Amino acid sequence: MTATLWIGLGFLITLVIFLMLAFFFKNEISRQQYAILKFLIALSAGFSGGFLAGTAIFSLDGTLANGFKFAISGTSGVALFFTVWFYFPEYTQTIRNAFNYSVGENQLFGSTISTIAKSVNGFAEFTGFSEEDLQLPLESRQVNGKSALEGIKKLKYLNPSIPPYSVTQLEDLYKIEKTEQ
Repeated sequence: MTATLWIGLGFLITLVIFLMLAFFFKNEISRQQYAILKFLIALSAGFSGGFLAGTAIFSLDGTLANGFKFAISGTSGVALFFTVWFYFPEYTQTIRNAFNYSVGENQLFGSTISTIAKSVNGFAEFTGFSEEDLQLPLESRQVNGKSALEGIKKLKYLNPSIPPYSVTQLEDLYKIEKTEQ
């Protein structure tokens, strides 16, 4: 085995070890850390390909998400660098402690609150509402918030006929009380 193959193998082993460490020892990384990780992975892949394959020629044509067309041609090392760089998955941030609920067509105020409470293993208790209040239809849309409590509070914006109300949470019980204007 020649010296260049040993160097290429070294870069390949370094890449694999680096990826294993990054994967197993870090639960979450910031956007900046992700950009650095992307660059280092692409760089290691490029060096590995360059040293292992030598001067093999490669050509890549493609279109980015924003419509920008590109063409890259070079040795296998350059090709691997740009292939990894362009096809590396986009950064996605995990949102912790978030609540998302999709209000469907013809969902009713009371049953939607009960469904939201059930989705977090809770119960809903209504005080002061008439049966007609609980049967009011809601606009179909996504409701997002930090918690189910916040989501229930936001339902009042999905139908102007819903009377004012307050929501309190006692452990797993959501108390929805009709308030006077």
